Amino acid sequence: MAAVLVALGVLLAALLLKPAAPAAESTRAAAPEGDAFEVEAAPDFDPTEIESGLAIPDSLGEAEETEAATEPTPAPASVKERRAAAPPAAEPAPKPAPPPRVDGDREYKVALDKLRAEAFDPAIDDFEEFIARFPKSEHLPGAYLAIAEAHVGAGRLDEALGAFVEVQSRFPNARESAQATYRHGELLMRSDKRDDALEVFDRAATRFPNSRWAPLALLAKASIQMAEKIQANDPVVGGRVPTALITYRMVAELYGSTPQAEKALRRLAELYVDEKRHDLAAPIYEQLGKSFPDNKVDAWWEAGQLYDRKLKDDQRAIAAYRQVPKSSRNYDSAQKRIARLSR
Repeated sequence: MAAVLVALGVLLAALLLKPAAPAAESTRAAAPEGDAFEVEAAPDFDPTEIESGLAIPDSLGEAEETEAATEPTPAPASVKERRAAAPPAAEPAPKPAPPPRVDGDREYKVALDKLRAEAFDPAIDDFEEFIARFPKSEHLPGAYLAIAEAHVGAGRLDEALGAFVEVQSRFPNARESAQATYRHGELLMRSDKRDDALEVFDRAATRFPNSRWAPLALLAKASIQMAEKIQANDPVVGGRVPTALITYRMVAELYGSTPQAEKALRRLAELYVDEKRHDLAAPIYEQLGKSFPDNKVDAWWEAGQLYDRKLKDDQRAIAAYRQVPKSSRNYDSAQKRIARLSR
């Protein structure tokens, strides 16, 4: 009997010391809350199975696609954060339809590339199709202008002239109209219609004074005035002068920082010399030398010569000669004049 009791005690002790069985997977998976979900995910956990990512609509243009593609991908959230942020289960809402494209950026760029490649007729076809498909696009004035430029490239000047006029008529206040007006004047000059060209260039400069075409139009206007020998009274000179002198002065005063100002200053100084107004010409040469150091007329030398030989102003002559760059062919002569005038 004692032996039986000992055996029963050993068996009972073994049962009490046996480790507990692990919890079933279904118990962990079903737990909606608790610290157990802050542990790291199992090695075979794939976050991409949960994250939705971005779906780029095909209707977006290249610029929008690029912008979306270059946005940094957010770091994966923890399991707990994803569960906390997840809305209650519901039927997914249908995705809204992408907004209709009205600008036609891609088509416009393709047509421009053809124009740059001098495929003029295909470019015209593309721009005409663009105009029909995207009548509200912000690129519409540019499309009409591009058609005109394509006709110029193809040598169809009459068609180009009509197309430039159409741009001005349809879009009178658009920036493209400034270019169309200037190019209209150029074509009239090619046809030797100087009076008409003079009027068009004047309109380009007057209506679009802040465009880059304004100083170009004024230079073209001055060239016609010189060719036609047009005269006008000038209160600055004090008498009748070539009207081009007044126009060149306008370019120098209004557009002094533009490349066109270099030519205007040079021609203005030369015309002042022709009028024997050396007192006006010398400061213009100085301005040319200051604003455009690489000018082709050696402006500081010319200023020094006028102060030296014509105006007999030794101090200003010396100051101008000192500005003559070493790269000038007149540099040595300028140094000699400085030495002589400094005695």
